[in-house]
Amino acid sequence: MTDPANPVRVAQWGAWEELGIPPRYTDELDRSRRSFVRSVIGAVSGNQHRAYLSYWDTGTVILDVKDPADPRFLGRTEFEPHHEGNAHSAWLARGDNLLVRADEDFNPSERAGFEGAWGYPRIFDISDPTNPVQIATFELPTTRQASPDRPGDFTVHDPKVRGNEVYLSWYAEGVVVLDISDPRDPEQIAQFLPPPAEDPMGFFVAAQVNVWGVDVHSSYAVASDMSSGLWVFELESTSRTRRPGELTVGQAAPWRRALRAAPPSP
Repeated sequence: MTDPANPVRVAQWGAWEELGIPPRYTDELDRSRRSFVRSVIGAVSGNQHRAYLSYWDTGTVILDVKDPADPRFLGRTEFEPHHEGNAHSAWLARGDNLLVRADEDFNPSERAGFEGAWGYPRIFDISDPTNPVQIATFELPTTRQASPDRPGDFTVHDPKVRGNEVYLSWYAEGVVVLDISDPRDPEQIAQFLPPPAEDPMGFFVAAQVNVWGVDVHSSYAVASDMSSGLWVFELESTSRTRRPGELTVGQAAPWRRALRAAPPSP
C-alpha cells in the first residue's frame, strides 16, 4: 500500500492450503465445522511483524509477516472438545503477550457434542506464539441461559483493551468492562447498558439493546448500538474492589466504577 490509490497484492495465506483445514468439514465427533477468516488485526504494542487472524472454528491463527511476500505460520489457539469455536475477533494486551478473543455464538441451546452457551470471551497467554495457552474465560449470568428474560442476543461480539481494562461489546448486555490486572482472574468492574430502543429500520421486532461495536480512547469510550445510535461514556473511578456476587444490570453498584454517559443526538 505504498501507493494507497494502487494497492498491490504481494502474498496470500489460507488454512486450507497451508494447514489442510477446508472451509467446511466434519470433525472426529461428526460435528459440522467451518473454517474462515472473520477478522484480522496487527500488532498493538509488541512484535510489529505479526498478524492475528480470527479464523472461526480454526481459532486464532498467528502469522509472522516480517517478509510480507512469505507469511509464516507460527501457531493457533485451540478449542476444548465440547466448544463450538466461532473465533470472531481479538485484541492484544500486555505488550502483545496476551490475546483476548471474542467467540460469537448466537445459539445457546445444547446440541450434540457442544456446550449450551452464548458466546463469551477467552484470554490466552501468547508469549510463545507457537504455543498459545488459554488461561481464563469470562461469562455473564445470562451466558448459559437459553431464554433470558428480555429480548436480544446475549453473545459477546468485539473486544478492545486499554491498559488493564478490557471493553467488550456484548449485544443485549451493552458494553462489559473487565479488569485483567490478574489475567487468570478477569473481574467485571463496569457495564454500560443503553436503554432498549426500537429498530428504526424494522429488522429487530422488539425494542432491545444491540451494542455491536466498542472502541476506547484516552479517557472515554464509544459504543455503537444498532437501534439507538452512538453512545459516549467514561469510567470515573480507577480502583478495583472485589465484591463477588453483586451485579445489578444497567446500574452502577457501589463496588463498580461509576459510568457517565452522553446519549446519542437525535
